[in-house]
Amino acid sequence: MKQQKIIPKQKHIRAVGIEFEGAWSKYKNAETGLPAHPEGNEKAVIKRLKQPLNLKYDGSVSIPDNRATWKGEIASKPLQIRHIESWINKAVPDLANSTCGIHVHVSVKHINSYIKLATPKYYNYYIKKMGKWGNKMGLPKNHLFWERLNGKNTYCKAEFRAEDQMHVEGRGGDRYTHINYCYGLWNTMEFRLLPAFHTNPENKPNWKNFTSPPDINLIKSAIFETLRTVENYLENETEHLQDTWEEKTEVEMTNSK
Repeated sequence: MKQQKIIPKQKHIRAVGIEFEGAWSKYKNAETGLPAHPEGNEKAVIKRLKQPLNLKYDGSVSIPDNRATWKGEIASKPLQIRHIESWINKAVPDLANSTCGIHVHVSVKHINSYIKLATPKYYNYYIKKMGKWGNKMGLPKNHLFWERLNGKNTYCKAEFRAEDQMHVEGRGGDRYTHINYCYGLWNTMEFRLLPAFHTNPENKPNWKNFTSPPDINLIKSAIFETLRTVENYLENETEHLQDTWEEKTEVEMTNSK
């Protein structure tokens, strides 16, 4: 698989939040110094002093591996795009499998930008661009990315439900779509498409039958590509609206003469 990592310019995005599902081997019980409870107990976990991380239990994560001392989710604080790579380097899971995924929360600077993104036009643009990204990266056809892109994952359905999601102030099953427009809860849109990108060094035909370390370069590239779709779409839409307004104004002024 190819590697691509080009950090997009931040113009329309206000901040980004990232959630990693997986397993880690470095967190220990605060009282005993022994590995934390394997099913995740955030009250018993030591947080590193230099980079405190928000650890949460996640019942959907199932990793039957005794190397894992913490299984669940780690969430970032709101990040600027230039800080994402360093956060990923510190927080990326040690192990992952098909029960894990990556969620990317994006907030934008203006409500008008959010409205432009909460449309079937952007949703289709996003799916098309991510499909092209997957092909460019050389992801094999049996990769979990394609399963999720095609909506064959319970937590990542190929449905556009912005109107049903935007005004919901709590959590619910309606959020399990490629994009969860959770404006009422977090003032963000949540991208749920990405798998955990665990590696397959033995080229096993079924990616669901094993646990392995994730590919950090693919993770970075996928997250940056996600953000690029937001920035590029809003930039092009802004230019299109400006051109349309200028053409309309020019016609009106010509007619008034």
